[in-house]
Amino acid sequence: MKKGIERLEGFKFYEIDDPYYALIKATYEEVAAKLYIDIVAGSESEFDEIKDELKEVDMLTAIGKYYTSYENEVDESLEQYFEYLLEEKSTVLLVDGSLL
Repeated sequence: MKKGIERLEGFKFYEIDDPYYALIKATYEEVAAKLYIDIVAGSESEFDEIKDELKEVDMLTAIGKYYTSYENEVDESLEQYFEYLLEEKSTVLLVDGSLL
């Protein structure tokens, strides 16, 4: 099993701002668009529009944004919080606060 940041190999990070913000870790842009539709907002008929709205961000920027969001978490240790980021699966990492 890979340790630490090596577990992020093969993943890219995507942001989308409209209609709601999300930071997504995914293997491909198409996977990121599907996750956005399934978890955040949108419908299958909007797939191409959502995919076009995704912006790839570098890993360090994504990790920084993810880390900054930790200050709002009170139920998890920092180690547990980052373990979610390092899981070897595509996932939505952050969502617009108005959806919570």
